[in-house]
Amino acid sequence: MSPRALVIFAKEPRPGRAKTRMTPPLSPEKAAELSLCFIQDALKTALAVRDVERYLFFSPRGAQAFFQKLAPNGFSLIPQQGRDLTERCIHSDHHAFSMGHSRMVQMGTDTPQTQPEDIETAFNALEEYDMGIGPARDGGYYMLSLSQPSNGIYQDVVMGKETVFQKMLANARRLGLQVKVLPEWIDADTHQDLIDLADDSGLILGEHTRAFLSSRLQRDS
Repeated sequence: MSPRALVIFAKEPRPGRAKTRMTPPLSPEKAAELSLCFIQDALKTALAVRDVERYLFFSPRGAQAFFQKLAPNGFSLIPQQGRDLTERCIHSDHHAFSMGHSRMVQMGTDTPQTQPEDIETAFNALEEYDMGIGPARDGGYYMLSLSQPSNGIYQDVVMGKETVFQKMLANARRLGLQVKVLPEWIDADTHQDLIDLADDSGLILGEHTRAFLSSRLQRDS
């Protein structure tokens, strides 16, 4: 078993429950289609990372059949556990370390610009630091790496708030953890976020997301 664990969070893309902050202008069906593209790109990127054990923490619990069909070989599927996203993150961290891993990277599926080398950067940060964290433009975070389970970094953190990154950073420093802050990224939650990603010529978006955007642009032109 590799000492490195890659943890991915994903939610089944159901119309009316996926990417709701993008509707309108997207229809609920198109928002779910985009969410599926994000998930497919995240899984493809994760599969390209070598020497790592991959864990897909999914929700809701009844979505296992969906993800079993979607996820390629090489992913362990685990239902998310906890009353809220904060507790679910804690559970995933502990699961990874309980499996014997000594380094963990946790990510979601809302950054279709993620490349395998970005995940490697988060792992490599643990050679000198206890924790790496990538702040998102909306105040959250898009990637987290840890060399040990640290419940304390989540103390009083309410996921979805604009204070998430700053609170986690303050908690980590209070605990005496050495932290590497990764570059700030766009976490695509709104339609404007999507436009900003598409307009950034310095980014390489995942192929499924690119195809979705290309099709939409052609239809709207």
